[in-house]
Amino acid sequence: MNSKIRLLTILFVASTLFFVGCTKKEKPVETPDTTKVVTDTTKEVVDTTALKDTSKVDSTEAKKEISVVGTWQGKVANYTSTLRITNQNGNNFSGTIVVNYRNVATHSVIGSVNPETGAFSMSDNDQTRSAGNYNGSVAPNGRSISGSFTEKRAGGITVTFSFSK
Repeated sequence: MNSKIRLLTILFVASTLFFVGCTKKEKPVETPDTTKVVTDTTKEVVDTTALKDTSKVDSTEAKKEISVVGTWQGKVANYTSTLRITNQNGNNFSGTIVVNYRNVATHSVIGSVNPETGAFSMSDNDQTRSAGNYNGSVAPNGRSISGSFTEKRAGGITVTFSFSK
């Protein structure tokens, strides 16, 4: 009788441990980055004030603007990618990029574009292994962006990227 109780106790403990070890573990919830880009508007006010004197303004010196807002299709290395720029305030912008690696990677991005030179700079706004920096240029017609992507981590790779809309 004692051996049967001992056997039942051992079976009960073993099955309890088995079922406890098989429970589904939830992934930690990733909180969205709420970093807000704030631009310095004092320079713009000074520039606007200076433009009020029309006798000093040359019409050929109108300030250039490049809008990068929209959905861009392209590649990062040889992986198909989609860049969605949803907000632009002056030269600064934000959005998301989806890169179809073996596992799809989605990153929030922030960046800037220089309307005078077409220089394009963008950075993944998270701390994942594949996060990196994009540096390149926007074509004069504003329909394509190309350059190089470098991973942020030490020893990270550098590859080319290109997008068009």
